[in-house]
Amino acid sequence: MENRTVRDVIKEMVINKNQTVAELADMLGCSDNSLYRYGLDGESGTDMPVSKVIPLTHATRNLALIKHLANSCGCIVIKIPFKSTRQNKLQVAQEYQSAIADYDKIKSGLQELLDHCLENIIQNEQTEMTF
Repeated sequence: MENRTVRDVIKEMVINKNQTVAELADMLGCSDNSLYRYGLDGESGTDMPVSKVIPLTHATRNLALIKHLANSCGCIVIKIPFKSTRQNKLQVAQEYQSAIADYDKIKSGLQELLDHCLENIIQNEQTEMTF
């Protein structure tokens, strides 16, 4: 896995093919220079305000920064696959949580089955060794 920094991800998002840096800066309400500097290391670089993360994500239609931040925290990002009302988003979130709970049950059941099979294999090998 490559070792990208937050600044690397921002730089990739800013220099995209869909908008010019000037258009993107206008959408975010900042200068082109500031936008470039968000992606630079060292003295030339500057920290991007957190308040710009969601507008940058929407403007570029790119979840890379949010995914990178989530991954850094040991989490994942799952995009809701349709435009929906808040109620629908809550329903999707509940269904997702239910699916995760079901997955955990299935995973636990499979682990128990594998453990049982392994015990049987070990017992069979021990039985064969005694003959």
